[in-house]
Amino acid sequence: MLIKSIYVISHPETKEIVYVGCTKNIDQRALVHENSISDLGNWIKNLIKLNLKPVYTIAEMAPEYGYSEIERKWILKYHQEGCKLFNKHIPGISRKHTRNFIIINSH
Repeated sequence: MLIKSIYVISHPETKEIVYVGCTKNIDQRALVHENSISDLGNWIKNLIKLNLKPVYTIAEMAPEYGYSEIERKWILKYHQEGCKLFNKHIPGISRKHTRNFIIINSH
C-alpha cells in the first residue's frame, strides 16, 4: 500500500499555518509550491526574499486510498482554529476562498 504525507506549511518565525496539503514526496512538492504562480507561491517567494524558508511539517501519514478525508480533517481543524489558509479546495466541500475570507458550504 502506498502512503501519502499530510503536511502543513507554516511561517518560520510566527509559526502561523498557511496551508495543508498531501503528497507522496514532500521535497518534490516543496519545489512545486516554490515555483508556483499562486498566492501560496508568492507568499513563499516573499519569505525567500527575506532570507526565510517556509516550514514543512508532516501532520499525519495516510493510505493512498482514503487520504482525502484525513487531509480534509486537518484543513477543517486549522480553519476552525482561525488559520488563514491558502487552500482553495477541500475534498468533498465546495467553498469560496480568499486568504482573508472563507465560506465553507457542506452542500
